[in-house]
Amino acid sequence: MKKKIKLHFIIFLILLWIISGFSISVYNPINRFEQDKTIDPGIEFDPGIESSDTSLNIVATISIIGNVIQNIVGSGSIITTIVSGQEDPHSYEPTPAEVIALREADVVFRMGIEDLEPWWSITASSINSSGDWTPTIVELKEESMLKIDPLLLAEGGAYNPHVWMDPNNIKNFTYKANDTLCSLESTQEDVFSNNTKAYINVLDNLLIQINNSKQELQGLKVVVSHPAFFYLFTLLDMDRVALIEPGEDKEPSAADIANVIDTMEQSGCKLIVYDPQHKSDSAYEIARTTGSELSLLTPLLGVEVAWNGMIKAISTYQEMIEYDLWSLAHPVEPPSLANYIWIYLIFGLSIASIIGVMVYFRYHKSED
Repeated sequence: MKKKIKLHFIIFLILLWIISGFSISVYNPINRFEQDKTIDPGIEFDPGIESSDTSLNIVATISIIGNVIQNIVGSGSIITTIVSGQEDPHSYEPTPAEVIALREADVVFRMGIEDLEPWWSITASSINSSGDWTPTIVELKEESMLKIDPLLLAEGGAYNPHVWMDPNNIKNFTYKANDTLCSLESTQEDVFSNNTKAYINVLDNLLIQINNSKQELQGLKVVVSHPAFFYLFTLLDMDRVALIEPGEDKEPSAADIANVIDTMEQSGCKLIVYDPQHKSDSAYEIARTTGSELSLLTPLLGVEVAWNGMIKAISTYQEMIEYDLWSLAHPVEPPSLANYIWIYLIFGLSIASIIGVMVYFRYHKSED
């Protein structure tokens, strides 16, 4: 009899954990971004990238730059990227292994924007404390690329640092990086230059896709969780009516959220854009309150998204822009609060079952 009771407890526990896991999987917000499986996620390009025989130790500060350099030197070369894309670049601190990679680098490609590389000055000064750190350091950003973002005026007026979201700027990055690499390793100049031409073709095709998407998205009103997409939305001629994030690494207050809701109601905005590098709670709350839809966009590589009915890792700049355009065209409703209540209920029952089994076994063991 005791064995049957124990067996029933174990079966009950297993079933609860299966249901709990299934519920979390079903109501995971990323799964709610699965859309029409018949839609083509974008044009596939064959850029014709060759592999070079470069011996350079190359470091890039963020994943976008790393991908640009990879397209120039080819897939056979290893590039160390400091901020991979899953982290927030505004607050990232390099690991010891990344500091070592910087110390051993022959060339370092960086954005050259303090807000995106807040760790750079201190880290570079520390590495060069003895004065013998002599890599070629290339800042890819040019002052002419930076534009004032109207939504950042509340912070005293600020340039938006996310210049790479415009493929025109990536083209400039590519040319500048190619010139540097050719000067450092002239034996690979032909390969570098040919790869650069091929990659410029990819970027030109992305600009065509953006222009095609503009026909559908032009004038669309949108609230953004983070100002990362300013340059892309400018190309699309979209209208950003409000910013949820009151400042870098600052959570919006109840008053901030109320102001965003008021702005959306007054402007008739029904779309909120958020990203996987920052918390989504406020975006969900505002979307539920206003009856709006959501689009998940990413400004960085190295993240997983639900795209065209599949979970896909965004590993190239081309994929990132194509996915962002697709997601803008296919917004979804926010996850319901009832979903989370169901998950917490099942999870709570699972924990209670574990405690119940432990108490039961301990009680009957003491009786034996």
